[in-house]
Amino acid sequence: MTHIKAEVDGLRRRKIRRRLLAAGGRVGGIVIAVIFIVTSLTACGSGTGGAAGLKISSATPPATGDVKSVTWADSHGEPISLDPLKAYNYAENTVLGNACEALLSIAPDFTLQPRLASSYKRVLPTVWQYNIRKGVRFWDGAPLTAADVVYSIQRHLDPANASYYLEPFGQQIATVRATSPNTVQITTKRPSQIVNEMMATGLGTVGEAKYIQAKGSSYGTPRGGLMCTGPFEFGKWVPGQSITLNRNPNYWDKAMIPRIQQLEFRFIDDQSLLTNALLSGEIDGTYEVPASAVSQLRNSSAGHFYLGPALNNVALLPTLTGIRGPLKDIRVRQALSLAIDRQGVAQTAYSGAASPIRSTLILPIRYPFAPKQFSDAYKSLPSPTQNLDKAKALIQQAGAENGQPLTMAIPATDPASTQTANAVVSGAKQIGLRIQVKQVQPTDFDNFFFDPKARNKFDLALENNFADFADPLEFIAYAGLPGVQNFTNYENPKVTSLYYAAQNTGHDQQKRAALTIQAVKIFQDSLQIIPVLYTPERLFMGSGITGAPASFPYLYYPWAAKVGASGK
Repeated sequence: MTHIKAEVDGLRRRKIRRRLLAAGGRVGGIVIAVIFIVTSLTACGSGTGGAAGLKISSATPPATGDVKSVTWADSHGEPISLDPLKAYNYAENTVLGNACEALLSIAPDFTLQPRLASSYKRVLPTVWQYNIRKGVRFWDGAPLTAADVVYSIQRHLDPANASYYLEPFGQQIATVRATSPNTVQITTKRPSQIVNEMMATGLGTVGEAKYIQAKGSSYGTPRGGLMCTGPFEFGKWVPGQSITLNRNPNYWDKAMIPRIQQLEFRFIDDQSLLTNALLSGEIDGTYEVPASAVSQLRNSSAGHFYLGPALNNVALLPTLTGIRGPLKDIRVRQALSLAIDRQGVAQTAYSGAASPIRSTLILPIRYPFAPKQFSDAYKSLPSPTQNLDKAKALIQQAGAENGQPLTMAIPATDPASTQTANAVVSGAKQIGLRIQVKQVQPTDFDNFFFDPKARNKFDLALENNFADFADPLEFIAYAGLPGVQNFTNYENPKVTSLYYAAQNTGHDQQKRAALTIQAVKIFQDSLQIIPVLYTPERLFMGSGITGAPASFPYLYYPWAAKVGASGK
């Protein structure tokens, strides 16, 4: 593994994730198996994720035995921090989900499940109550208390801590308090289903208050470590190289006792290095398989490649500069969408491990509530097929033919983004639109999501992105309500009203879905976001191991506790 470290040291990059809808970028002797729930998933709503033509499942064969050690690639590089305040990207949560636990968790089928809260309920429209699980201990033996929960959540609410979860969801919380030694109540400023859902993410992740206070700003760093309750304990963090977790021998959840004694995460975000390491067996597995590696790994005898349901997609994001300039006329945005050969991009940039997505914030998955309503809403929209004649007519109607060139930002070093951008440019050229592509280094590209001045140098951006949980209102919260991650400063009182109304429907999931669908339609009709592809989760495991769920919620689920020997 030493040669990988030497090459990776100079290649680290960090992709700060936005929770907006966005653009694409993922035994021995046994032919690759793509496990699936039904023989063919051909429509939204089939199984857990039903993108047209893709065979998708959240399941992989269960482990049959223990494993002394597993080396896993953190394919987005080295975490910025493991402190939940700063951990909301792939790199961070791939590790953190196995070490630290939240009040709730997102199961592989996208359902919300109790975790450190043994149960929870909405006692008033603005009050959520969590009963803290008894018998849970931190790695140092101290018992989990309601005070630890309150302290952990309140850290996010202090602006001085600069939590990534403060806006917009932390800001919706009025108070967090312990009402008994084992009960915590969260009061929101307005009725909010989403704040409860966020208790499965970093916002609801719990650490030992005494330990965090003692470590101060070093908490979650190589020097300060962690103190949590999860199935794996923090071992060591070698900067620039790896993080090692060790099996927690006293883990409270006996159904999730890890089969792995030691789990090492290697920081490998160079796609060629990662592909070679997986093929050679130096790395046992990874989530977010590079799109450039799909063909090789799909046909490799080194292990198994899986496609799982995900909350990921690829989209073009107009900026405020673009929406006030060349993209101001909605007909130009409509034309640009019609000009894209999505099916071609799915095949060339993603080797068929993606599918065209319709123009909506609703994803082609099985939602955990009102699944038929969301499926029907998705399928009612036009198929996302290329139509150059219609697109060209719209450009001519808008008087935009051969007008001011559009400047599109894409992340450098990602071949799938480059190929997708080329397809967009090609389609645009055929309808009379000129697009200049600018590759932006990952660190600078990160700034787009927190610094409007950085992104407003461009008319639009091509981005890979994901949501935290299966609720389209999360997309609305970021892209449709005022906030730093609202690229176009979009604001519509009707969308805002529907957003809050949907969160005040109590147990009426059908009503909640209906209001959500209305809000999504109004927002998407404005085409502030141009969806391109749905990108399922891409997982690879070597021939010696199995058991990891193939679905995207691995970020908020102790997935490694399911990994063990394959028996083959």
